[in-house]
Amino acid sequence: IHEIRAVEVQTPQGGEQAVSAEAKSTMPGATDWLRVGPKIGGVLPRGDLKAGFVLGLAVEMPLAVLGVLTDLRLGGFALDVSAYLEGGYSPMRQQDEVLIPGRGRAKLIQSSMVLPFDVGARVRVDIGVPVLLYGGLGLAMDIQRTELQVFSTPAVQENDVSFGVAFGIGGALPVGPG
Repeated sequence: IHEIRAVEVQTPQGGEQAVSAEAKSTMPGATDWLRVGPKIGGVLPRGDLKAGFVLGLAVEMPLAVLGVLTDLRLGGFALDVSAYLEGGYSPMRQQDEVLIPGRGRAKLIQSSMVLPFDVGARVRVDIGVPVLLYGGLGLAMDIQRTELQVFSTPAVQENDVSFGVAFGIGGALPVGPG
């Protein structure tokens, strides 16, 4: 998204007038073909699993590169629409003693690993501060692997894949050129 502004300039001698044109990008990274950055966050699982972290990689391509959805504005703010793909890794663990009827207390160890993937569209809003606000909507796929061990029995492993809708809002801090 670019802004072109024409400014009338009066020269000091003879009162002649000239027009000066200035072009600038109104959205950081608006001329980028591809944006790549780390994804860092936390995970608060349901149940007894302990809170963990998520590390990943986010790749974004502005749709303006393809000539689609260019020069969008919301009020006085520039909008940047892009397609995105994100992937990550999130380990979670639970180690507890559980009461099993007829056997008493037993040690339970559960280790889970989740590989989250999202693909969709994101809209970023330039509000004039270094942080860009964004909202996104897409398709989510999570690959889970869980290993469960109770007593001194061999560990049991389970794998699963789940699909759902991914949506979110947040902020982005652009770093580096563009």
